[in-house]
Amino acid sequence: MKKQHPGYSFVAALMLLVSGISLNCFAGEADMVSPSQKSSAMAHSSKPEAGQTKDQVVQKYGMPLSKAAEIGSPPISKWHYPAYTVYFEFNRVIHTVSEPK
Repeated sequence: MKKQHPGYSFVAALMLLVSGISLNCFAGEADMVSPSQKSSAMAHSSKPEAGQTKDQVVQKYGMPLSKAAEIGSPPISKWHYPAYTVYFEFNRVIHTVSEPK
């Protein structure tokens, strides 16, 4: 019978401890949102969401303070509002960035 190095059991125990801790990180409860809560939250969104059209953004948030010209291919443009900047690809929102306070 082979004798194990005394450090092996320590390393094995440490690995089990670390893997147990990392698994516990994922064991928390997930936040569940019902479809009605989700649509309600989207209706009260404080800034434009990805996928909205330029017309939808104007309807919901009004005209921007300024508009930057389209650049690149595909064309990317941006509209500036007081609290955020909205980036568009073609006619759709791809990202909204909050302005620093």
